[in-house]
Amino acid sequence: MTKYEDLYFRQYQNELINNFFFDEVEFDFETHKKLIYWGVRVMGRERTKPQTIEEAYIRFNARSVLLDWIGLLTPRQLMILFPIEKDYDGHKYQTKDYFYTMDVCIKHGLDTKIGDAFEFLWDYQNWDIADLIIEYMSDISNVRKFEGHPGLMEEFAAKNGLKTYREREINGSSVFIEDLVITDDGKVL
Repeated sequence: MTKYEDLYFRQYQNELINNFFFDEVEFDFETHKKLIYWGVRVMGRERTKPQTIEEAYIRFNARSVLLDWIGLLTPRQLMILFPIEKDYDGHKYQTKDYFYTMDVCIKHGLDTKIGDAFEFLWDYQNWDIADLIIEYMSDISNVRKFEGHPGLMEEFAAKNGLKTYREREINGSSVFIEDLVITDDGKVL
């Protein structure tokens, strides 16, 4: 953990101790904005893989709670905490940019609660938010793997007829081994 990540984590812990809330009625933007800010900064940067199913569930649940809290914000409040990236050439590269994100926010209603944060944040262009969403999807995938199901990418690959590979160390050298993929219609790729 870098010194900045350690600082983010300590700040988040302080906010959890001082401003944790259980109920939507208790939510106040001015009181809880630091809790959400530091939560996104910490949970979007946690890159280690869980070693047990309990760890996977803990990470998934912690990010789920954070997404629930973000769902209590309005897009205007979210823009205060995590401004939209000032990238203006999305039309050229067919990517999300400032204009696309603003359009999504305006269509949603700038002063309407976000509600389903995962769906809304998917269209929100900010790198801290993007990191959080990626880690949340990794949590879902990790929980599925611990439960004996394929991860999200493995399932996507199987449905689309794509081969996947895993890196393994054999006799001190790194090799890629092809995964056995069975499609929905029972064919082995």
